Amino acid sequence: MRVSALALATIMWVGSLQVFAQAPAESSLQESITALQKQISEMQAVMEEMKAEIIRTRSETQELRQALQVARPAAATESQTSETIQKLQEEHELLSAKIDEQYQTKVESASKYPSAFPVRYW
Repeated sequence: MRVSALALATIMWVGSLQVFAQAPAESSLQESITALQKQISEMQAVMEEMKAEIIRTRSETQELRQALQVARPAAATESQTSETIQKLQEEHELLSAKIDEQYQTKVESASKYPSAFPVRYW
């Protein structure tokens, strides 16, 4: 079997195309790997930033909870004080009204009935 020069040239040319095609594929693969590694590095940096933000937020939340626990008794005491003051004011108004009523009754009874008893002689 004799292979013609043209067939031999064609086989060599196709073989070189395959080698050439593999070289770009390998460099393309290497570029893809490099790009993925870069993305992974960027994602790791973002994750580290997020972890730091989470730690800072947790610390801030803890501080706010402690401040709230300190503020609650003060607010409750202030609320109880205002309720007590309101009750005392209502009681004062009620007692003042009763005193005014008793004073009015005394004035009316003094004008209707003399306070001195007449002296009787038997």
